[in-house]
Amino acid sequence: MTKAKGLVEALRAVHIWAGSPSLRKLEARSNGRLRRSTISDMLSKEVLPDYNRYVSFL
Repeated sequence: MTKAKGLVEALRAVHIWAGSPSLRKLEARSNGRLRRSTISDMLSKEVLPDYNRYVSFL
């Protein structure tokens, strides 16, 4: 497993741990820093998000 893939899996685990909030709720909680499409990409693709998006998600 690559480090990027492991980090994406960890983001998915955090999403589940948080109760799997909808993309709309996550977008609202980010105060405009993340769009729903960006969040969806972060949770569904095996590509490492850039640092600022990663921090905003957490």
